Amino acid sequence: AIADKRVVLRNKEPVDIWEIDVPSLLNKVRYQACTDMIAKKIDETSGYIAKCIINLAVATKNGLSPDQQFFTVKQIMDSLEENFDSVSLDETTLWKYLELMCTDYQVPMVSKSLHQSTFAMNTNTVLRVVRKKCVESVISEMLGSEALRIFRMLQQFKFMEEEQITTAALIDSQEVRQILYKMKEYDFVQIQEIPRGTDYAPIKTFYLWHVDIGMTYESVK
Repeated sequence: AIADKRVVLRNKEPVDIWEIDVPSLLNKVRYQACTDMIAKKIDETSGYIAKCIINLAVATKNGLSPDQQFFTVKQIMDSLEENFDSVSLDETTLWKYLELMCTDYQVPMVSKSLHQSTFAMNTNTVLRVVRKKCVESVISEMLGSEALRIFRMLQQFKFMEEEQITTAALIDSQEVRQILYKMKEYDFVQIQEIPRGTDYAPIKTFYLWHVDIGMTYESVK
């Protein structure tokens, strides 16, 4: 439940007060984002499987996150049959889906236990990908595809000089400078000064652009 009811006294009369359970609401949004991403990446059935694993974890009410709770194929199959009767799967096909979700080279969506017979949902891993895609969407919409290209490049190479970015991105140097400083205004990228001498003279200093992903996430909240 994402809302709780409690009774308070007003003028000595009991009154029902409803309150939003914010942590539960946020978790619901996060878990929905996970299942949506998985369904989009693989197919709708995989999204239902992910939702079943998450629902099983939430239903245990033991305080552990879904990432820490493992379930058997039979438990997942029973949950599918109970909650999504439109999904027609046998255990062999379910195994294949789970193996695919475990071994995806970009996003390992599911973890397999050491004894290989139970599975857990990697919600934190999936949410990191969802968050990154959200940030990239914001950058692209606000500043264009060239800014997104530079952002991805800086994430890949960590620290780059402006000249290196210009060469690698195949964008005019003046445009690169404008994009970088515009991105810096929004904390999408940061700049670090590296002095070559002890006098810190600007002519002896070079500047490295990089992405501080924590600051980037904060900037798009």
